[in-house]
Amino acid sequence: MTRRQPREPVRRSTRIRQKTSPYFALKGDKAKQPTASIDRHRASARSVKTASKAEQVGAVKVKQRKSSSTRTRKIKAEEQTDTPLIAEAERVHGLPRQVNFYGLIQEIVTPNVFRLLVATCLLNQTKGRAAMPVFWELLRRWPDEHHLAKADVVEVTDLLQPIGLHNIRARRLISMAQTMVEIPYDESNSFKSRDRTAPDTPIGIYPGVGRYAIDSWRIFVAGGGARVGLQGDKPVSPFDVAMPKDEPAMPRLSPPCIAVQQQQQQPEWKSVMPLDKELRAYLIWRWAKEGQVWDPLRGIVSAQSDPP
Repeated sequence: MTRRQPREPVRRSTRIRQKTSPYFALKGDKAKQPTASIDRHRASARSVKTASKAEQVGAVKVKQRKSSSTRTRKIKAEEQTDTPLIAEAERVHGLPRQVNFYGLIQEIVTPNVFRLLVATCLLNQTKGRAAMPVFWELLRRWPDEHHLAKADVVEVTDLLQPIGLHNIRARRLISMAQTMVEIPYDESNSFKSRDRTAPDTPIGIYPGVGRYAIDSWRIFVAGGGARVGLQGDKPVSPFDVAMPKDEPAMPRLSPPCIAVQQQQQQPEWKSVMPLDKELRAYLIWRWAKEGQVWDPLRGIVSAQSDPP
């Protein structure tokens, strides 16, 4: 047998080694063209980054200038305003807070129930600074429930327009006044409230009377109100000062009736747990006059060593 001769090693193709990029095979100016294009791209990218950084720095400087100018304007405004800050109570109704006057509008208008209900209707969901000018103007045009019951709903709506909810409030106030004319207020009456969390009161039958109005009545009107026991005279509202002298005074509770009620049971205001923050603040202040520390959620907590 003839032996097979070994095969020669297979030579690898030289095409792979010869197949090189034309960018490296060329010489002269043509080989520099791709490099120049790459350099141009890199240079443009650097310029874009530099421009974006410059824009960011410029935006930061603009913000700093604006903030500094705003601070400067605020400082100048504070320097120009040399008058002291006016208390919130004085901004609302023009009467400063006193030793025995906390500063709520309910303290001024009571024991007039009509004014109390109108004030609570306007103060509900509205700040006192916005509601009080409208309140005094409403009393000037319709000083009692008899006048307001005959008022034009369009005129009342226009008056209440600046404080919002004017359509609902106008109809509600007129309906309340008409009901007060038909069923006059009497403290001996007791009507179920529309709010299930509120007790029966003489004002529960009137439209628009909710928890805020009932709590205000219980604190400032029932049994003479929380005013009983405080020393000093009650402040007079600007509306009463401007009233003609020949106009009859508003009805007030007689002292004997108040004295009998106080002997029979404790004052009504001591059992009220209001939800409104202003009424809560008033009761904290009023209980402090009694030498007690009162909590809006727990009631009386402890006794003070020295009542104010």
